[in-house]
Amino acid sequence: MFEDGARDRSRFPAHFSRDVANSRGNVAASSTAFGPSSLTGGGSSSSSASASAAAANIAAPAVAGSGSASQQSSLSSSSFAGLPVPTSISSSSYSSSKGHHPAMTLRPFGRSGSDSSSFHIRLTKSELRCLKVVVCVLIVLLVLTPFFAKAWTRHAPVEDEVLPTLASWTSTVAARKPRPYVGQVAFNASKLHYLDHLIMVAGHAVVLAESLDDVEIADSPWYLESYQRGRDLPQALVHHIRSGVEAAAADARSLLVFSGGQTRASAGPRDEGSSYYRIAEHFGWWGHINVEQTQLSDLRLRGSSTSRAGQEEFLPVVARAVTEDFASDSFQNLLFSLCRFKEVVGHYPNKVTVVGFTFKKHRFVSLHRSALRIPSDHFSYIGVQPPEHSRFNLKEAEEGEWTAAVKSFQVDPYGCFTPELQAKRLQRNPFHRTTPYPLSCPEMKSLLAWCGPGIFADSLPWDPRDGGRS
Repeated sequence: MFEDGARDRSRFPAHFSRDVANSRGNVAASSTAFGPSSLTGGGSSSSSASASAAAANIAAPAVAGSGSASQQSSLSSSSFAGLPVPTSISSSSYSSSKGHHPAMTLRPFGRSGSDSSSFHIRLTKSELRCLKVVVCVLIVLLVLTPFFAKAWTRHAPVEDEVLPTLASWTSTVAARKPRPYVGQVAFNASKLHYLDHLIMVAGHAVVLAESLDDVEIADSPWYLESYQRGRDLPQALVHHIRSGVEAAAADARSLLVFSGGQTRASAGPRDEGSSYYRIAEHFGWWGHINVEQTQLSDLRLRGSSTSRAGQEEFLPVVARAVTEDFASDSFQNLLFSLCRFKEVVGHYPNKVTVVGFTFKKHRFVSLHRSALRIPSDHFSYIGVQPPEHSRFNLKEAEEGEWTAAVKSFQVDPYGCFTPELQAKRLQRNPFHRTTPYPLSCPEMKSLLAWCGPGIFADSLPWDPRDGGRS
């Protein structure tokens, strides 16, 4: 055994060879202390003598290179001294009193030290490099695993997902930009009597999800019909909401109304108006844009002819935003929002602004406005197109707008006597709700009941020919 180790000594580093020599010396010293039988297992005297001679030959170099005589003496008394020591591990001493096994340690290359009392594990440089790589990979996985897990559980299947385009990504980053904090402002309708501008955002869908993460790019948070899915529609709808908030922030005398009722039976009793309000609140847009000081001064000047209006302090958009949750089509979006303005402010608006798709501008400006006899110079429309590179089929939408909406409202301006528009309103009122507006807006009672086919001819509170607003 020892002779084999000597032949292979040249394959190991110098300090490893010294450790092997120490081990041999230790075994030789212990064989001298315990006698020949400790090496031969109780054999004949001749065998014992030869073993003693061999041990004496081995012990000589071991004593010269292994340390003090006291170390040799302590090794001789060790209970493990008679056991063979593996040539790949060096151990020069054991605790004879407690019988503990030595500790396992890692010793750097280039250091010898036969007096060490622990096992030494030696790694090559390539093995150390591999170990470092493995440790780095494990650290990266531990850091990234929570992010991957969150993304996996949050996102919907691929067929339900709207993949963001470059343009939508840009708008998304802008939408997520942190906004100045606006403290909690309690809504107080008694402070809004000086408002005279209605800004209405027409709803097109409801939000089902509790979490609004990715509501601007994904279909999954919304309840969408089959023809609405996979067209990047959420990007356009969120843009409508943002445009309405911006318009209201630019005019301190405006009331923002998100209009849309509970139109989908499968979506449950959730209304479009409240869904839009939630999204504006989610992005923190209430304090996004502030009215300039010059506009505040102009507000006071314009309000000088109205009692107390010039003394009103500026109110952020959140204190001037409400919902209308009974409308089932575009005509009712506009009609009911006029009454909602009256409920909140106490009188009807002098100016009306509608926010919607650009391809629906003709429907609102030429048909609905005319049917309600709103003066053209008191009416404006903010058209918002879907993102240019989105999957929204604008050409198909424009064709459908003309054939399914414009032509129908040209024949039935109030959307109530043709079978097609009648059926659509019934279908979009699955919970059989009744509007309260004939009670809250008695000036509009006749208009609310009017079904055409001609244009309503009685007096209207916002028509200048009938004496203006009331």
